Amino acid sequence: MRDVSASTRFRYVLGAALAFVALAVTAAPQMAVAQTGNVSPIQGTGEAGADSPLALSVEAAVVLALDNNLDIRSEELDLLKRFRAESRAWNVFIPELSASATLARPHQNPRDALPPPPAGPDEDDVGRWVLRPQLEAELILNLRVFQGIRAVRLDYDTGRISLEIAQARLELEIRKAFYDILLQWEQYQLAEQRLDSAVRRYEDAQVNFDNGLIDELSLLQTQVAVEGARARVLGAEAEYDNSVLGFKQVLGIPRTTEIVLEGSLESEIVELPQTETLMQLVGRNPNIRLQRQAVAGNEIALADSRAQRYPTLRLGYTESPEYSSVALGSQDLPGNPFSSDVADTGNWDRGGQFSVTMIVPLSGFIPVSRPGTAIQNARTDLEKARLGLQDAHRQVETQLAGLLRGIETTVRTIEVQELNVRLAGRALELAQESYDAGLRTLNEVRDAEIDLDEAQIDLLEQRKRYIELLLDLEFQLGTELYDLVRLQPLEQD
Repeated sequence: MRDVSASTRFRYVLGAALAFVALAVTAAPQMAVAQTGNVSPIQGTGEAGADSPLALSVEAAVVLALDNNLDIRSEELDLLKRFRAESRAWNVFIPELSASATLARPHQNPRDALPPPPAGPDEDDVGRWVLRPQLEAELILNLRVFQGIRAVRLDYDTGRISLEIAQARLELEIRKAFYDILLQWEQYQLAEQRLDSAVRRYEDAQVNFDNGLIDELSLLQTQVAVEGARARVLGAEAEYDNSVLGFKQVLGIPRTTEIVLEGSLESEIVELPQTETLMQLVGRNPNIRLQRQAVAGNEIALADSRAQRYPTLRLGYTESPEYSSVALGSQDLPGNPFSSDVADTGNWDRGGQFSVTMIVPLSGFIPVSRPGTAIQNARTDLEKARLGLQDAHRQVETQLAGLLRGIETTVRTIEVQELNVRLAGRALELAQESYDAGLRTLNEVRDAEIDLDEAQIDLLEQRKRYIELLLDLEFQLGTELYDLVRLQPLEQD
């Protein structure tokens, strides 16, 4: 098991150093001038000007989202608190220290209890005020202290896992949104191509109508097709713009910044291992990881409940001196704390004690008592957590099997859709040639074009679905696709 605490400490120290360097650089006047304007750290300082669009790949989009997401930053701050608590969990062995000073004035003068001496001190020599400073230290030791340390460390590990899961979930959402916008862009491009084709057919129809080759109805039909194609272009453009605007908001990019997505829905078909081989990685699933943490937490809670039955050792130390500098007869009376003699250590009477107390609880051994009931409830909660872990394993295995079936089906569908696109494209070519030769009607050409549009859109959607399924597979198994492809099956005995 790797040393998470050491790596985390190094990360925070490195982050603080980088922040200090960045602060120093920002303070320089020449750098302040150079950084004026909306310049993205992803775009860099290449040949592109300040007004050029921001080019974003899917990886750059993920980096921006992780850096600017407020929920992730909140999780990081929460993890920082847990790390601080985990690194200082040993402070339970530091005694509780307290200091106090009491300045009291008794109702009865201490001299009144004694007969007046023939030559006693003046009244001002005996203080009616009593000064008692006190220093206390207490340390309580029992098995619950060690269970508390375990709980703090488990809490830090849980926070670290929660942060990793939140980052992975955000990355999954950003990647899906990225490819969804790419699909909308492709649909917009197809709509524009169909609009250009409709305009060209309308222009040809206008020439044929002027030459008396077609009637007005055929001309109007081509014009209706143009307006319909133009409406689809406007709808696709509006949908794409709205998606890009929401994407900018998620990435933390200003609304006025123009972006260009660098990517494609063209993805290579990968050969995944068998289902039973992938089942080796079920333990990396986010739900299972959190459920394991829940089981460990309930185990600590049960051990803590049982620790209530064991003795408690309480160590105490008290220093409570009292200022006393006046002697009357055989008794020392409190001196005047406002006199100069208070600084003389010889005028102080030492008080205090060192104590060792052993506390043996007995009620915990009674089953119907409050501690006994807490132990029984903790044991029940642990059993429920273990059942939840088993259920999480079953659910993840079912989801994994469904994902793999979906990937296999999508791959076959892509092959069919690619063939369908080729056939629809050839059919449109033949329909256009027949229409130019006067053997086909314009409606037949439009029907062939619609078939090609639907085939192309279906192919794009299937390619996007294939990419999304692979992303879901990576998230469910907590492993990148590169590692999944290289996974080797376990040898059976």
